[in-house]
Amino acid sequence: MLKTAEQKLKEDIAVAEKILTKTLGNKVRLEVGEKEGLSGRTYVHRLKVVQGPPEVFQTLIMKQARVGENQPYAPDALEGPASRLFNEWAGLQFLSEVCEAPLPAPSFYGGDRNAGLILMEDFGTGMRLDHALRDKDAAVAEKTMITLFETVGRMHAQSIGKQARYDELRNALGPTVRPPKKAIGKDLEGIRKSFKSISAKPQRGFYKEYETILKTLNEPGPFNAYIHSDPCPDNCHWVDSDLRLLDFESGKYSHALRDGVYPRIHFPTCWCVNRIPNDVTKRAEVAYRSELTKGCPEAADDRIFGPAVVGTCAYWAFATFNNWMPRILEKDQEWGIATLRQRAILRFELAAATAEEFGYLKAAGETARKMASKLRSLWSEVEEMPYYPAFQPQT
Repeated sequence: MLKTAEQKLKEDIAVAEKILTKTLGNKVRLEVGEKEGLSGRTYVHRLKVVQGPPEVFQTLIMKQARVGENQPYAPDALEGPASRLFNEWAGLQFLSEVCEAPLPAPSFYGGDRNAGLILMEDFGTGMRLDHALRDKDAAVAEKTMITLFETVGRMHAQSIGKQARYDELRNALGPTVRPPKKAIGKDLEGIRKSFKSISAKPQRGFYKEYETILKTLNEPGPFNAYIHSDPCPDNCHWVDSDLRLLDFESGKYSHALRDGVYPRIHFPTCWCVNRIPNDVTKRAEVAYRSELTKGCPEAADDRIFGPAVVGTCAYWAFATFNNWMPRILEKDQEWGIATLRQRAILRFELAAATAEEFGYLKAAGETARKMASKLRSLWSEVEEMPYYPAFQPQT
């Protein structure tokens, strides 16, 4: 018989009590706490400590594996709810070990592989970046964005050179999907089909440059860091004077700039996307780069950092557009506060502007510019993506 969500929650609270009792050396008793400040997701719960050591935290977060009708919890599966939970488990445990205070993520309190749950620090009810961007205070929004990418840069810097420990933690939990070695050819074939579907031709030399981009992202060299993979406006939280990251289900080791260009390319994996003033994105990037350089000295060299920024922006522009084909050719689609067509046009324009600014990967940059122009002509009814409310003129 399938358990109800209430039965599962009751059982998982009992498991959480055992974990904390063992960890803290004193009896711990928990009950469900307030929901204020949580995401509304049914698998994330605030628990209140009603019995425990006097110095213990008063509340904590319990996150259950995100199961669905066709996605049962299977700890030994390569993909699915267990794999995502284990990614976060390993990431939080790893960052709790290797990062200096203030941690970029919630402190890790424990987990249970069989039950499919993890326990972590409760950040409370503080503001997120999406709140600030959709409010009316530009100064608060800018400060929050800059601080977010300081946090991301610090996390990257402090994780460089430590992949062996992360892999040890992740592999102990369960199997994980490794990127296929021949993914580059598949990616390029998808891009070719996307060009053909809109009768567009890339600039001469594009495919050679794009193959270099993909190889660089797969072999990041000095930029190999633990990345969040989704450092979006709703995945961060002010805790006193620190902005910290949430939701590490996609966390892994990869090229740091996959996260680092999010302000410049406008949050490619998020629902909360509007336009950002150029000076704000550049200040966020400067803050990120300053922190990254502390663990990756190569990031201070414009001849190394520039091509990495251009290549990663081009990757996000072409890859995300390719992922949305062919459905957005048939009909535009709303996602959050902007449409997919708006995002595609803007992302190509941003990638082209980045290539022009740094003077690298000119074929990719010119192709991005051509794509933006082509899509504007195809989709003449698409309105210009607006600025976030915080950056719009206030009446």
